[in-house]
Amino acid sequence: MYYPSTYPKKYDQLLKDLFLFLIKKNPKDRKKLMSLIRSFIAEKKENFFPKLWQIYFVYLRYFKKEVKVDESFLNLLKVVKIRSLSGIVPLSVFTSPKNSCSYNCVYCALNPDAPKSYFSDEAAVQRAKRNDYHPFFQVQDRLIQFYLSGHPIDKVELIIQGGTFSFYDKKYREWFVKRVFDGLNTDFEKLIIEGKTEFKNAKNLDEAKKENEKAKSRMVGLTVETRPD
Repeated sequence: MYYPSTYPKKYDQLLKDLFLFLIKKNPKDRKKLMSLIRSFIAEKKENFFPKLWQIYFVYLRYFKKEVKVDESFLNLLKVVKIRSLSGIVPLSVFTSPKNSCSYNCVYCALNPDAPKSYFSDEAAVQRAKRNDYHPFFQVQDRLIQFYLSGHPIDKVELIIQGGTFSFYDKKYREWFVKRVFDGLNTDFEKLIIEGKTEFKNAKNLDEAKKENEKAKSRMVGLTVETRPD
């Protein structure tokens, strides 16, 4: 059964109880919502404070098909959609630190566990490390976070970061981009709600690209980071 990598499964029941408590109280604004969450958690005396996307996940996984909930309440659980105002979400994925660049330029960070020019404690790099720099799982991780935060994920601008892309061998580059497309070709809504779905693994890059033409998350732009020269 799938759960987002940062979802606190040990507090699963607590989050379900919190959701039922909140829809009974039916807060009308974000300030009231946060006040209710604080009072509920304080009463439970737990050393835990939920994120709004975790409450939205609980709704999708456990209550969407069973409980009628006002759309206005669900909107309170979603973040401000600044990142996706254009209708397109920017999705960054990082290539492996290994062989990211053979040069040692003075302006580049040289962290051993991050691609050159990046620091290992950056949020985007942390996500990549959490997924062992695997393109498929980076795409899955980030798009699910976007979805649970209320962003549309039907149009994606993909940004490949990490060192210099042309320094990796051709086989790795083609595999990396293919697995990015395989990730985009996942039915994320089904994965979130049902906990399982079909994971794509196309025979080659061309097949993966063709599959993406009818996927629910389509790549509409691709940026590849490289050295200025």
